[in-house]
Amino acid sequence: MIESTSSAARAAALTPIYPVALAGAAARRPRTILASSALDARLGLAPGTVESVSGVRERAVVAAHETLIDLAAGAAADALRNACCDARALDCIVMASAVPHQPIPTSAVFVKRALGLERSPIPAFDVNATCIGFLAALDAASALIACGRYERVLVVAADVPSRGVTWDDPKVAGIFGDGAGAVVLERAGADGRGIVALGLETFTEGAEACVLRAGGTHLDPHGDYAAFLRGTYFEMDGSIAYRVAAKHMPRFVETLLARAGVTMDQIDCI
Repeated sequence: MIESTSSAARAAALTPIYPVALAGAAARRPRTILASSALDARLGLAPGTVESVSGVRERAVVAAHETLIDLAAGAAADALRNACCDARALDCIVMASAVPHQPIPTSAVFVKRALGLERSPIPAFDVNATCIGFLAALDAASALIACGRYERVLVVAADVPSRGVTWDDPKVAGIFGDGAGAVVLERAGADGRGIVALGLETFTEGAEACVLRAGGTHLDPHGDYAAFLRGTYFEMDGSIAYRVAAKHMPRFVETLLARAGVTMDQIDCI
C-alpha cells in the first residue's frame, strides 16, 4: 500500500513504515495476443466457453523467440527511463519470478547483463514467492533502503506462464498471461512519501493448490523421466486456492488498512 498524494491532509496523517519513494515504473507485455475465442476453437469448445470459465477475454503470450529476460529487461529499461535514472546509478537489482528464466544463475543476473552492467559489482538476486513475488521483493528492497544499505534499487517482476501451462485445460490456460513490470525505488526525502503499510502472510494449507513439481530437486530426471516431464507443467486446484483466499483475505485486508490508519472509503484505487 503506497501513500496517495491526492490529499494533503491525508498525507500529513500517514506515517510511512518505509521512507521509500517510487521514482519510476513501467510494464512490458508481448505483442502477441491470444483471444479466448482462439482457445475455444483450439480445444473444440463452444464459442465463449473459455471466457465464461476464466473471465478473461484475451491474454498476451510470448512468441517463440521471446524470453522472460526480454520482457523483464524491457520493463526495467523503461522504468529507469521514467525515473530519469541511469542504470549505473543503481545499488542493487532484485528480481521476482514464480518460475525463473533458468534455475542457475538467477534471473536477476541476466537482467543486469541486459542493462549493460556486466562490469558493475552491484548485487543482483532473485526473490521467489510465486504470485506475490513482486510484493515480497518490494518489501525486501524497501527494507534494505530504509535501513541505509542502499540508496536506489531496481525491482523487476516477470513471468511467462504460457511456457508451462497445459493448454488443454481451460481452467488453467485461460487465466494466465505473460508480462513484466519494474519499479525504481529510492530513499525518500523529507516530504513524507513512502510505503505506509505492507503485509505478507503465508498459509501452508494451500501448498498443493498451485504447483510446478519439476525444475528443482523434487523430481529426479535420472529416475522416472516420464514423471519428470509431467512435472514440468503447471497444475492448479482452483477450489483449494479459492477456499484459502476466501478464508483469510477479508481479515488480512482489514488488518492492513488498520495498520495504515485508513478506511476502505479513503482508498483511491484498487
